[in-house]
This record gives sequence, C-alpha cells and structure tokens, in this order.
Amino acid sequence: MIDFNYLEAVDHHKIVKNDITVITAYKSEKSKYGVCKFDKKNLLTNLIEKPTSYSYINTGMYVINKSVLKKIKTIKKIDTTEFIMKNINKLKIGVFQIHDKQFKDFGTIKDYFGLE
Repeated sequence: MIDFNYLEAVDHHKIVKNDITVITAYKSEKSKYGVCKFDKKNLLTNLIEKPTSYSYINTGMYVINKSVLKKIKTIKKIDTTEFIMKNINKLKIGVFQIHDKQFKDFGTIKDYFGLE
C-alpha cells in the first residue's frame, strides 16, 4: 500500500527526463540473527546481535515512458525488475524517494496482520 501524491513522481520523472522512474522507500530491517564478521583466517572480528540494516527498497511502483513500453515484447513474459536490469545501461532509469511511512508491504499474511 502506497500513500503519496503520485503526480509528484510523474512531475519529477518528466523534469529529470527519465525513461523509467522506480518509486523507492527507505526501510529498516532488523535481523533475526546475530551477525558474525571474520577475517581471511576465519578469526572472529565482530559479533553484532540482531543488527538493523537500512536500504532503499523497490515499492513495485514505476513511472514508465510510452516509448519504453514499445520495447517490451508481448510474446515473452518478463517481470518489471528483470526488464529494468536488462536495460539498466541502455535507458535512463532513476528513482523517486518516498518516506518509509508512506509504504506498507502486505506481501504475506504475517505482514498484513503485523505478526512476527
């Protein structure tokens, strides 16, 4: 679920002249595990208990130019992320960042009900 003004992303897309704009959100994710860091001799250098990592994640929402859609062959199924990666050096692909509170992923039943 995404709660933001989509027209802001469209305006940004046009201003910076992207072919594709990926809507991203800055998210934190707490590991369920302690993370071990070690050197080339397999000697432990650090042990971080259940660290939190931060990343800009793909929300699954995009702004795409009509001209780009013509490049997609209708014969073969292709995911948007696969199409983007195949064209990452051929097209101008940028991002539009939204606040983490503007995006909620309900990818699983646990996520939907807020269960761990």
